[in-house]
Amino acid sequence: MNFLIWNSRGTGALSFPALVRDLKTHYRLDFIAVLETRCTKEASLSRAQQLGFPNMELIDCEGYSGGIWCLWEHSISSISVIERHHQFMHLQVTGAAGNSWMLTVVYASPTCASRRLLWDNLSRLAFLIQGPWLLGGDFNGTLLFCERRSPATFRSSVDRDFSRWVEDHDMRDVGFFGPEFTWKRGSSEARLDRMLSNDQWTGMFPNASVAHLPFYKSDHRPLLLCLDKSMHTSPPNRPFRFIAAWVLHDQFDEFVRQSWFPNMEWTQNTCQFANACSKWNKEVFRHTEGRKKFLMRRLDGINKVVSRFGLTPKYESLQLEIWKELEDVLLQESLIWAQKARAEWTVFGDRNTRYFHARANRRRKAQRIEAIKDGNDQWVYDTSLIKHMATGFFSNLLTEDCSIRPTINCNMSFPRIDEEKLRWCNRELSAIEIKEALFHMGALKSPGPDGLNALFYQNQWNTVGDSVVTYVRYLFANPQVIKEVNGTLIVLIPKKEHPESMGDLRPISLCNVIYKTLSKVLVNRIKDILPLVIAPTQCSFVPGRHSSDNIIVAQEVIHTMRSMRKKKGFLAIKIDLEKAYDRVNWNFVLNCLQELNLPSRLTEVIEQCISSPTMQLLWNGDKAEVFIPSRGVRQGDPLSPYLFVICMEKLAHLIQSEIDNKKWRPIHLTRSGPPISHLFFADDIILFAEASMDQVDVINKCLKVFCDSSGLKINQQKTKVCFSKNVSHPRRSELCGSLGFSITSDLGKYLGVPLHHKRVTKESFHYVVDKVKTRLSSWKARSLSSAGRATLISSVTTAIPGYVMQTSSLPSSTCEILDQSNRQFLWGSTENQKKIPLVAWDATCRPKASGGLGLRQTRFYNQAFLMKIGWQLASKREEFWVKVIRSKYNCGTDVLPMIDRSKPGSNLWNGIKHTWNKVKDGIEERPNGLLRWKWTKDGQFTVKSAYDSLRPLANLPDKLWGSIWKIKAPERCKIFLWLVLHNRLLTNVSRCKRGLSEDGRCPVCKVDLETLLHVLRDCPGTHELWRQIVPSHLWNTFTSLDLDSWMRWNLTSRGGSQKSEEWKQLFAIICWWLWKRRNSFVFEDTSVSNFAVLASVSSIRNCLNEARDRWGIGGIKKRTLNLPEDHWQAPPANWVKINTDGAFSHSSSGVASGGILRNDDGEFVQAFLFKGEEGDSLTAELWGCLLGLKLAWDRGFRNVILEVDSAEAVELMRRPMNDAHEDHCLVEEIHAVIHRSWTIQFQLVSRWVNTAADHLAKLGLSSLPGFHVVSFPDMTLARILEHDKG
Repeated sequence: MNFLIWNSRGTGALSFPALVRDLKTHYRLDFIAVLETRCTKEASLSRAQQLGFPNMELIDCEGYSGGIWCLWEHSISSISVIERHHQFMHLQVTGAAGNSWMLTVVYASPTCASRRLLWDNLSRLAFLIQGPWLLGGDFNGTLLFCERRSPATFRSSVDRDFSRWVEDHDMRDVGFFGPEFTWKRGSSEARLDRMLSNDQWTGMFPNASVAHLPFYKSDHRPLLLCLDKSMHTSPPNRPFRFIAAWVLHDQFDEFVRQSWFPNMEWTQNTCQFANACSKWNKEVFRHTEGRKKFLMRRLDGINKVVSRFGLTPKYESLQLEIWKELEDVLLQESLIWAQKARAEWTVFGDRNTRYFHARANRRRKAQRIEAIKDGNDQWVYDTSLIKHMATGFFSNLLTEDCSIRPTINCNMSFPRIDEEKLRWCNRELSAIEIKEALFHMGALKSPGPDGLNALFYQNQWNTVGDSVVTYVRYLFANPQVIKEVNGTLIVLIPKKEHPESMGDLRPISLCNVIYKTLSKVLVNRIKDILPLVIAPTQCSFVPGRHSSDNIIVAQEVIHTMRSMRKKKGFLAIKIDLEKAYDRVNWNFVLNCLQELNLPSRLTEVIEQCISSPTMQLLWNGDKAEVFIPSRGVRQGDPLSPYLFVICMEKLAHLIQSEIDNKKWRPIHLTRSGPPISHLFFADDIILFAEASMDQVDVINKCLKVFCDSSGLKINQQKTKVCFSKNVSHPRRSELCGSLGFSITSDLGKYLGVPLHHKRVTKESFHYVVDKVKTRLSSWKARSLSSAGRATLISSVTTAIPGYVMQTSSLPSSTCEILDQSNRQFLWGSTENQKKIPLVAWDATCRPKASGGLGLRQTRFYNQAFLMKIGWQLASKREEFWVKVIRSKYNCGTDVLPMIDRSKPGSNLWNGIKHTWNKVKDGIEERPNGLLRWKWTKDGQFTVKSAYDSLRPLANLPDKLWGSIWKIKAPERCKIFLWLVLHNRLLTNVSRCKRGLSEDGRCPVCKVDLETLLHVLRDCPGTHELWRQIVPSHLWNTFTSLDLDSWMRWNLTSRGGSQKSEEWKQLFAIICWWLWKRRNSFVFEDTSVSNFAVLASVSSIRNCLNEARDRWGIGGIKKRTLNLPEDHWQAPPANWVKINTDGAFSHSSSGVASGGILRNDDGEFVQAFLFKGEEGDSLTAELWGCLLGLKLAWDRGFRNVILEVDSAEAVELMRRPMNDAHEDHCLVEEIHAVIHRSWTIQFQLVSRWVNTAADHLAKLGLSSLPGFHVVSFPDMTLARILEHDKG
């Protein structure tokens, strides 16, 4: 159905009826609402009857203002008027399919005072409406500053009342496509007309879309609402997609084993497997929504039978079975929506399905484009024509327009790479590095044309892993075959909220996972040589460098330029490269690789990777025509950013060559400071030079030579130039005219952070606050569980200001506002609806082991980042940005910089001064001149350790607090236990203390006071429930303890006859369910039986444990780590494998290690035990690694795989030596053994893979001190070895 709402600004024109009839025919309208009719009461009916609709309801205008007409066709089953008002008409709409929803057509008064009456009435309606609701019309107000554009000098304001009403009632903008503004008068424009809906309406019509149509007679655009613009129905050419929830199905593993054919050619195999998946989905998996409704109907039927005839063992067993199946379906549904929402942080057992559903719909609508401007600046609405336009545009963009490009003749080149490193890059591919590349991919990232995402390969590695390894090796050995898997789908991501032209869309390539695996292997080989060949002014994708390095330098340069008073002036050019990745010339890339002197085989593989793809646009999910590019590197290919960085280095060579020839005069912040000529972060470029005409000529020459050779193009409209304070305005205009770029007094943001051209105030960081508030308001707290809200705060909203805080000192008022926003979101508050914060913010921000949630307070978090910069000023003196800072502020040449607190400086420098004393407290100077950070074990600075040092002393860690976060239960249960331990839940007793209630009795038994312990244990019904599961010999203890002792007894000791961990899980879920049952009774007048509680708890546990067994402890994200299968595997032929482990005795502080050596048949070769003196668990792990490697060397083995279950130990062996580490002598000896003439691969494994070594390490604790060789396995070890062999 199609609905049209239009402020026609009158209906009296003679042409008006014919215009409406034409609109009805052209857009196939089922409903139209006409606003501001300006028609007398006597003429309204006859005029409306001329519009061609059989049904109508009219609200007459009042004098010359107002008036609402609603007219509709018979295609709508029924529309009934619920309420009339001079500013709205409230309707109930029933469609042909029987779905009913509420529609409110709004014409808001132009005066603010009158509109307040509208918001009051709509609030009253919102309270009454429980189902889907849509509002549409002319609201005569805007929600955002960007929704108005006017030549007036003052800043147009938003309608605060309107904005508050939308937020308070959880309404969402339905969105739109087409022109941004709906009203225009003279040169003023605004978006006054819109449609808003609640989540239920969005769920009922997930494919609905709103178009802003052209102006017809009125100064308001009509709004066209299409309910059935099907995004959900598969278009004719929609690609296959692997559904993440399939892996949770019991039969999926067996299906893959039967349907995956390792000996079939790869592309044929993936094609037939995709077809088999589609068939299996229809016949076995089926639609989750249908299965959910079917199971819920069955449960309702059983409940009716039980209520009449009582609970029999048959129905009890059936109900438990259905409960379990329903939980499985709900988990699958959550994962489906999490996949569609691209949400990586989902935690099993805490589904947040409603949130994922809403987020997926919003994401899909945001990326759907229904209208765009053509080359003549005219709006095009026809989908097939737009798709054809898009294909033509991006095909032309990716087609080389110059057959021969000149090469760069420059006296600078890349530094020579060590031969050993080149041999390392050119070695044969190993199975481990292939697997590691694949397992580091995001599990739910969008797949390529074959539809198989990384999750499929990670989850089914035991079945498909050998095929993957074999084929990737085949591609590496035969580069000409890469084109067979190098097909690419291109999705177009809007660069701004409402794109208008093709240039506003960013093409992102979706490559096949098998190709991306090869690409990631290549990346892993070349990225380690980039720090050796890329200048320090390029910070992107170079290991060990960060965007903050360049941001700091840029801010310091701008700070110096804005206060320059000397005769010589300087300029800064912020260059925008137009579609940089898409324009780079392939020959230029290959020339750079050859100049880099990479091995020819590696260069040949890379050449095929970039030059053999075929491309196909995905326009709103529908595949367009295939085209073949002839230039560009794909955004979405892991290899592309590294190749682009190598190419950009040639521009750096040109600039440095001109500096060496004394032609380019860079800026020096002090006489002794390093020259600063350019800063690169991929295609983000800032150039610095003296502000003179000869410098302009040199700059133009370098840019022209580079662009002519590389194919890149400078966007002159977006490229800006700013000047130091001492350059006159006529001089500025003259230089900008020669450059061809625009002049500006403020370069704005660089890499997302302001460059601070003016004095820094709290207004400088309003954008950070706005970004956090926008993100929080878009999530809507009520669609998330408390665990979900806490997760988002810790992982997302903390990261938004965190990026800025790495290079800026935020005002205290900004920090307080950010904390307030997070605090309100955590407890579900809004500006007008305050909710009680159950736990104080300071307590919430404590470490989890001390009774908090581990959230961060913004002020301390900012100071911790500033301390990091202070630490690096002392520990990284050779870094380019450190040299800039130390020279500018005269920090001296000593290891510890001299910080003059009286010396004025930039915003960053003021922050460094403020935290420097704390930094000095944490630095320990070693006799050899090295620095050690006191507050970490390895002597290396961490933001966490700095943050902990800044916070007021928290409660000492308590085993009880730590225990709740280790329980294998849904996150919402852990958060609930956290609130219980704080005794902060709003029972009636608690409500009485807060003055919220006068009756403290239990609402269920109506006898005793409702304390928390009463709800969870002592209420008669609850008492009876616990009696069914708590062993009789523990009953007296269980029922006699106070709340704190009761929680401690259940969470830190066995508490039951089951294993301790199982009891903790059961206890946590039951407690959460009991509170949920209490709330259902109080707020929904619903009683839940003990049987139903236990049945649900049982199904949750089963579902949770099965999911964890299938996915690993941490859910989706854990599966992306480089963890092998759940069982030990023999090494490849002619290799041996060492498994080592460590053990630590808390009572004696003694350490022990054990290890076992096995051959490629999995047979026992030799083992060892070791008992040392003092140390810790990491010391024990490192002793095991050292002794295991020495044992293998002494036995003559030269191809060795070392498996350990300590990530920290693996990291210490892989990274360069750190003399500040407490175990540095031990690590140094391990490094010496590693660098002998042999081949070693390190593998991080899970504990259950390392059982044999764990057994030996524990034996070592009880053995005599020293090293002991084990030539024959004992009985326990023999059983473990037999199990490992399978």
